[in-house]
Amino acid sequence: VAPREALLRAFSLTVDGEPVGKARARVTAHGAYTPEKTRTAQERISWETKMWWGNQPLMEGPVEVTVKAWCTPPKRNGKSYPSRLDVDNALKLVLDALNGVVWKDDRQVVKATIEKWWAVGIEPFTGIKVVEVRRG
Repeated sequence: VAPREALLRAFSLTVDGEPVGKARARVTAHGAYTPEKTRTAQERISWETKMWWGNQPLMEGPVEVTVKAWCTPPKRNGKSYPSRLDVDNALKLVLDALNGVVWKDDRQVVKATIEKWWAVGIEPFTGIKVVEVRRG
Protein backbone atom coordinates (compact mmCIF):
# COMPACT_ATOMS: atom_id res chain seq x y z
CA VAL A 1 0.00 0.00 0.00
CA ALA A 2 1.43 3.38 -1.03
CA PRO A 3 1.64 6.05 1.67
CA ARG A 4 -0.90 8.84 1.57
CA GLU A 5 0.52 12.10 0.30
CA ALA A 6 -0.94 15.54 0.82
CA LEU A 7 0.04 18.57 -1.22
CA LEU A 8 1.68 21.28 0.87
CA ARG A 9 3.13 23.78 -1.64
CA ALA A 10 3.77 23.82 -5.36
CA PHE A 11 5.92 25.83 -7.71
CA SER A 12 6.00 25.95 -11.53
CA LEU A 13 8.32 27.87 -13.83
CA THR A 14 9.01 28.08 -17.55
CA VAL A 15 12.51 29.13 -18.58
CA ASP A 16 12.78 30.21 -22.21
CA GLY A 17 15.76 29.10 -24.28
CA GLU A 18 17.45 25.86 -25.27
CA PRO A 19 17.59 23.39 -22.33
CA VAL A 20 21.13 22.79 -21.07
CA GLY A 21 22.70 19.85 -19.26
CA LYS A 22 25.23 20.28 -16.48
CA ALA A 23 28.75 19.88 -17.86
CA ARG A 24 31.59 18.50 -15.76
CA ALA A 25 33.93 20.92 -14.08
CA ARG A 26 37.08 21.59 -16.11
CA VAL A 27 40.48 21.24 -14.47
CA THR A 28 43.45 23.35 -15.51
CA ALA A 29 46.84 24.11 -14.03
CA HIS A 30 45.17 27.05 -12.28
CA GLY A 31 42.38 25.01 -10.68
CA ALA A 32 38.89 23.80 -11.51
CA TYR A 33 36.07 25.85 -13.02
CA THR A 34 32.51 25.37 -14.23
CA PRO A 35 32.08 25.83 -17.99
CA GLU A 36 30.45 29.14 -18.96
CA LYS A 37 27.40 27.58 -20.65
CA THR A 38 26.60 25.53 -17.54
CA ARG A 39 27.16 28.42 -15.14
CA THR A 40 25.02 30.79 -17.22
CA ALA A 41 22.13 28.31 -17.54
CA GLN A 42 22.17 27.47 -13.84
CA GLU A 43 22.32 31.15 -12.82
CA ARG A 44 19.42 31.97 -15.16
CA ILE A 45 17.18 29.30 -13.67
CA SER A 46 18.10 30.43 -10.14
CA TRP A 47 17.52 34.10 -10.98
CA GLU A 48 14.16 33.53 -12.69
CA THR A 49 13.06 31.33 -9.79
CA LYS A 50 14.01 34.01 -7.25
CA MET A 51 12.02 36.59 -9.23
CA TRP A 52 8.90 34.45 -8.78
CA TRP A 53 9.60 32.57 -5.55
CA GLY A 54 11.67 35.05 -3.52
CA ASN A 55 14.97 34.60 -1.75
CA GLN A 56 13.92 32.18 0.99
CA PRO A 57 14.05 28.40 0.48
CA LEU A 58 10.59 27.73 1.90
CA MET A 59 10.20 24.04 1.13
CA GLU A 60 11.60 22.17 4.09
CA GLY A 61 10.06 18.74 3.61
CA PRO A 62 10.26 16.14 0.85
CA VAL A 63 9.66 17.39 -2.69
CA GLU A 64 8.86 15.94 -6.08
CA VAL A 65 10.42 17.57 -9.17
CA THR A 66 9.30 17.31 -12.79
CA VAL A 67 11.40 18.79 -15.59
CA LYS A 68 10.25 18.91 -19.21
CA ALA A 69 12.95 19.93 -21.67
CA TRP A 70 11.57 21.14 -25.00
CA CYS A 71 14.59 21.00 -27.33
CA THR A 72 15.28 22.11 -30.87
CA PRO A 73 14.92 18.96 -32.98
CA PRO A 74 18.29 17.69 -34.21
CA LYS A 75 18.96 17.66 -37.94
CA ARG A 76 18.94 14.32 -39.65
CA ASN A 77 22.33 13.26 -40.90
CA GLY A 78 21.19 10.23 -42.85
CA LYS A 79 22.46 7.77 -40.24
CA SER A 80 20.89 8.68 -36.94
CA TYR A 81 18.66 11.14 -35.19
CA PRO A 82 20.69 12.03 -32.10
CA SER A 83 19.96 14.60 -29.42
CA ARG A 84 22.61 16.74 -27.80
CA LEU A 85 20.82 16.97 -24.44
CA ASP A 86 21.65 14.31 -21.87
CA VAL A 87 18.58 14.09 -19.63
CA ASP A 88 20.36 13.18 -16.40
CA ASN A 89 22.68 16.18 -16.79
CA ALA A 90 19.69 18.45 -17.56
CA LEU A 91 17.98 17.28 -14.37
CA LYS A 92 21.17 17.80 -12.34
CA LEU A 93 21.49 21.38 -13.61
CA VAL A 94 17.92 22.20 -12.54
CA LEU A 95 18.32 20.54 -9.13
CA ASP A 96 21.55 22.46 -8.48
CA ALA A 97 19.96 25.73 -9.66
CA LEU A 98 17.10 25.36 -7.16
CA ASN A 99 19.34 24.49 -4.17
CA GLY A 100 18.99 27.21 -1.56
CA VAL A 101 16.25 28.86 -3.65
CA VAL A 102 13.15 26.64 -3.49
CA TRP A 103 14.46 24.06 -1.01
CA LYS A 104 17.40 23.99 1.35
CA ASP A 105 19.15 21.03 -0.27
CA ASP A 106 18.38 18.66 -3.13
CA ARG A 107 18.55 15.78 -0.64
CA GLN A 108 14.90 16.73 -0.04
CA VAL A 109 14.00 15.43 -3.52
CA VAL A 110 12.22 12.10 -3.13
CA LYS A 111 11.03 11.80 -6.72
CA ALA A 112 12.43 13.35 -9.90
CA THR A 113 11.11 12.98 -13.43
CA ILE A 114 12.68 14.35 -16.61
CA GLU A 115 11.19 14.28 -20.09
CA LYS A 116 12.74 15.40 -23.37
CA TRP A 117 10.46 16.64 -26.13
CA TRP A 118 11.03 18.21 -29.53
CA ALA A 119 10.01 21.85 -29.75
CA VAL A 120 8.38 21.64 -33.18
CA GLY A 121 6.66 24.88 -34.11
CA ILE A 122 7.54 26.49 -30.77
CA GLU A 123 10.65 28.01 -29.22
CA PRO A 124 12.68 25.71 -26.95
CA PHE A 125 12.15 26.01 -23.18
CA THR A 126 12.44 24.16 -19.88
CA GLY A 127 9.36 23.56 -17.77
CA ILE A 128 9.94 22.97 -14.05
CA LYS A 129 7.42 21.86 -11.45
CA VAL A 130 8.19 21.30 -7.76
CA VAL A 131 5.64 19.92 -5.33
CA GLU A 132 6.21 19.63 -1.59
CA VAL A 133 4.61 16.45 -0.26
CA ARG A 134 3.79 15.01 3.11
CA ARG A 135 4.45 11.32 3.40
CA GLY A 136 2.95 9.10 5.98
